[in-house]
Amino acid sequence: MQMIRLLFFNLLFQSSIFIISVDLFFLELSFENLLIDVRTPKEFKEGHIEEALNISVLSVDFKEKINELPKEALVYIYCRSGK
Repeated sequence: MQMIRLLFFNLLFQSSIFIISVDLFFLELSFENLLIDVRTPKEFKEGHIEEALNISVLSVDFKEKINELPKEALVYIYCRSGK
């Protein structure tokens, strides 16, 4: 079974890392949850998970953009390296 490591990040800057199956991950995605791809725009254009929002961790306004996300949302973050 294919597994995926997720960083659950709430906007109060508390985080936890979970490892779940890809199937369960897609079941967990909903309109209330956000999926954030923190790779560069170039990497995002080369391929990304449908419905993901690209907020590059390297952008100068990364923290500002993250702080603009709805506080009540569950936020899933993924990157290229998984770190």
